[in-house]
Amino acid sequence: LVRAMDREAEEVAERVSRGEISEEEAERIEEELIRAQAKRLAASQSMQRVETDLAEVASASEEAAQKALAAESREQKLQEELQAMQEAVRKAQEERDEEASKREKADARFNELVGRLRTKSAAGNS
Repeated sequence: LVRAMDREAEEVAERVSRGEISEEEAERIEEELIRAQAKRLAASQSMQRVETDLAEVASASEEAAQKALAAESREQKLQEELQAMQEAVRKAQEERDEEASKREKADARFNELVGRLRTKSAAGNS
């Protein structure tokens, strides 16, 4: 970029020395060259900032994707734990219901036995 500007400045100087353009015209051209160089430099810096910003965005995006994947993995693990707990509760309820049924049957047999004994005892006392 600087070399191109130097080359153009040399061409302007040669044109002045050959009498093709005036000193004032040469100054105007050199000012335009300087302004163009400043614009190119500003554009280049802007492009570098944009590239840096894009790299930061890409990095943040990758980090967010990794966090999302980790969260998804944790969610899956929690879902599995929840299912295991629900199964354990279901089994405990089944066992409780089975035990309650056994107690009810045992109570019924006991009450039946007590009733027969009372009947025999009352029949024996008469």
